[in-house]
Amino acid sequence: MRTSTIVATLAAAGTAALLAGCGADTPTVASSTSTPSTTVSAQATAKPAVVTAPPTAKPTPRPTAPPTAPPTPAVTTGEANAAAAAANYLSFAPFSRTGLIHQLSSTAGDGYSLADATYGVDAQHANWDAEAAQAAKNYLAISPFSRAAMIQQLSSSAGDGYTVAQATYGATAAGL
Repeated sequence: MRTSTIVATLAAAGTAALLAGCGADTPTVASSTSTPSTTVSAQATAKPAVVTAPPTAKPTPRPTAPPTAPPTPAVTTGEANAAAAAANYLSFAPFSRTGLIHQLSSTAGDGYSLADATYGVDAQHANWDAEAAQAAKNYLAISPFSRAAMIQQLSSSAGDGYTVAQATYGATAAGL
């Protein structure tokens, strides 16, 4: 069968050809060799069309708010005052952390609560090694000390209250 005959046959078949493209039975095409005309039998039985919806995108999840940090507690008046007092003490004399907390919290000292005094001292972010070095230099300015006696004075709870490591650093920094 020639190409032009096939095209004419399909055009004549119309709906039958469309159904064939949709999966329906294909039309029967008969041709005669004696004449150029073609007979088309459109006995296509239509199958029920299955309509499928186009695939839908998955719903985009709603963005959630990032977790929030718990609110920073406000500094109390006692903490703020203890911090100011600690800064004042450190501005004119060297102190150990323990010694400064004791000064701020003792009844013979400033009388802050232990919690407020600890907050006030820690808020200074002091370099306790440097404080120990200055304390050792101050002691040597008024009296001679051996290295062992200086470390004992700086680290004793009856003395300045530095840690042994801080007291050793202070004695070394002071030249002992």
